[in-house]
Amino acid sequence: MGQSKSILAFGVGLALSGCVTTSQGNLIRADIKKVQDAVKELEKGTHDQKLKFEALVAAANTHIGKLQKLIKESTDFLAKNNAAFGAEMDTVKQTIGKMTGRIEEISFGFEQWKKDYGEFKAALEKKVGNIAQGLPTEVPDTPEGLLAEAAKRFKASEYVTARKLWEIFLSKHDKHEKAALTQYWIGQSFFEEGNYKRAVEEFDKVRKQWPQSDVLPATLFNMTLAFHALGEKDLAVAAANELIKAYPENELAKKAKKRLKEFKKGIKKATWRRSLSYRHF
Repeated sequence: MGQSKSILAFGVGLALSGCVTTSQGNLIRADIKKVQDAVKELEKGTHDQKLKFEALVAAANTHIGKLQKLIKESTDFLAKNNAAFGAEMDTVKQTIGKMTGRIEEISFGFEQWKKDYGEFKAALEKKVGNIAQGLPTEVPDTPEGLLAEAAKRFKASEYVTARKLWEIFLSKHDKHEKAALTQYWIGQSFFEEGNYKRAVEEFDKVRKQWPQSDVLPATLFNMTLAFHALGEKDLAVAAANELIKAYPENELAKKAKKRLKEFKKGIKKATWRRSLSYRHF
């Protein structure tokens, strides 16, 4: 078992490199451009409306200030000798007070609108950012939500999106009871894409970080298949032997023995390239 592990570790180090491209890149960029253009138009209209509103409020406040000053001067001069005029000025003051209150009310409403718009804009920018990263517009906040959305995307063959959601999950919940299983599914997503080098790399992380996990037999089994798909005979055998020796009674160990016999006979069945669907979340 020790020799198999050393061969396997060496092979993982040699075989692992690769990148993922997505055919949806141009569509995503086009969608982002449309959203950004819409935001710009909305911001332009909002800015023009804000300037007009502020100008009207400023002009009204200026006139009210001048009128209040005139009233004060006139009242001081005439109110002493003309009670009727003083009463009239009281009425004017009440009218001005109502006007001032209305302006304040409108100003408060505008400030509230600006706040609501700011929140809307922030939410929109977050959605655009998610789209740019290949994520859903709404990314769940809870561990359960992330896993459910990732599983949904995986079943729909949206492997890149599923992977990103699993990576977010691991970055926030690396001690979660499903962390090892999540890492396994990251490897599985690369396997489904036919990127066997990256699949081996991600499966190997399960092997190293969670050596006691119950997902390890499935991990070693799929590493065997991935190495076989890469044409790495010795590494496929090493992974299979590690599984057989570590878990001799496991059903997957029995399957691995069968695969080894087929491999030694030179049989290259399609089943060798078929990954194991371990279990969903």
